[in-house]
Amino acid sequence: MSRFLLFIGLIGLTFSGLFAQERYTEEQIALQDRFIQANQYKLLAKYDQALEIYESIIEADPVNASVHHDMARVYLAQEEYAKAESTAKKAIKFDPRNVWYKMTLAEIYNLTEQYAKEAQTYKDIYTLQPNIDVARRLALAYAMSGDYSALEEAVDISLGEYGYDMSWIDMVVDPLMDSEQNNAAEKALKKYAINYPTESDIQVRLAEYYHYTGQAKESKKVVSQLLEREPENDQAQKLMALLQSEDQSDDAMLSWVSDERLDLDIKIKKLLPILNDHSAGKNVGVDLSEVATALREDHPNEAKVWSLSGDIAYGDGDLMAAIDYYEKAIELDKSVYPIWHQLMLCQQLTGDIKGLAEWSEKALDYYPNQSGPYYFQAVVYLLQDDVSESEYYISEAEFMGVKDPYLAVGLTELKAQIKAKSEQWSEAIALLNTIPDQAKSAATYELLGDYHYSAGDKSAATENYGKALKKGGDKARLNQKLQSI
Repeated sequence: MSRFLLFIGLIGLTFSGLFAQERYTEEQIALQDRFIQANQYKLLAKYDQALEIYESIIEADPVNASVHHDMARVYLAQEEYAKAESTAKKAIKFDPRNVWYKMTLAEIYNLTEQYAKEAQTYKDIYTLQPNIDVARRLALAYAMSGDYSALEEAVDISLGEYGYDMSWIDMVVDPLMDSEQNNAAEKALKKYAINYPTESDIQVRLAEYYHYTGQAKESKKVVSQLLEREPENDQAQKLMALLQSEDQSDDAMLSWVSDERLDLDIKIKKLLPILNDHSAGKNVGVDLSEVATALREDHPNEAKVWSLSGDIAYGDGDLMAAIDYYEKAIELDKSVYPIWHQLMLCQQLTGDIKGLAEWSEKALDYYPNQSGPYYFQAVVYLLQDDVSESEYYISEAEFMGVKDPYLAVGLTELKAQIKAKSEQWSEAIALLNTIPDQAKSAATYELLGDYHYSAGDKSAATENYGKALKKGGDKARLNQKLQSI
């Protein structure tokens, strides 16, 4: 019912209460006019003026239920909940079967988080005027009050009265799950699955519950039974694919990675923890390069697949393959800067100066507000012995703001290398010493090795060149330096 219709209806109710005679006195007509004026003030949110008139009407007719109700609505609009509650109760006292008055009281209870009282009020309303909307409000009030027994009873009645609807069952199960009452949730799901054996969505929900609670065997059992009955059920197929993906053996992983029933985003989400372990040097027990190959074959036009392949190749130490994969990912989607960054990092680590110069310049065009491209341009110019340009791009990178710890270390290393080029070793070492030991890279240790070698400390030079090798520095160059000691 619209606000306008409700307004007209309440005026009618008031008229029938105030003026139940065939002929009206002048005083009654004046009250009628004032009531209309009060409701106009209420609609215009001029609440103080409205209340003043309502109170004068109550003085003339203290048992007028509809005026008390309108006053309660005004107090509610003003968020004066205590006054709204007491006034709404007066309206109900004078007209105990009026559903609208009780609805207002239930609304007040909801806003003041008196959920048990809200539920009782909706229960009273349902007795007077049973309908599906009130039934849902009653169930929600029981859920909010934590009276799950009454909630389930109310839902069971509604299922019988209004027919099967999965949303009713969700109203029971979701609050139980949210409050971590898993046993009660499982019991309810089992009951509804038995009561509605041909309804596939309740069977899927039960299987999802088992999967969520780590009961994979039970989940597979429910899904298998459903697929026997409905082999084309899309939800059941996807859930079975998800369950099969829990197996991380080579054959099983290749199977679910190639499973068309499983969304690509789900596949990648499941692979990421494995990839993180792989990047950290842990043995993940599977050949991720085969997994990447399978993904590329099934999704050749998905940038995220090529990016994932690059990450796997990077973790395997195959930087040249990683470069190819990242380039393909960017060709398909230029909007993801971290892929550009990984590509340029690989080019830096492999000494691909030509590629780094090309891609860092492209990156500046697409991402002029990212500090990374400026850093990599600085690397290129320093390797080309153009100190002036390198210093310019270092300053630009710092101007953009450096949030990436890797870049912060890299910029410090670049500034130290520039100092070392002019044999300002004390300044260079001072810069390197600002880098925490755990953050020192191969470049840092190599530069420290160069310093100690120039100072004639062969032992310290050997130690730092060795650390640079362990950090993944250029083997050919570092071994040549070690052999010259």
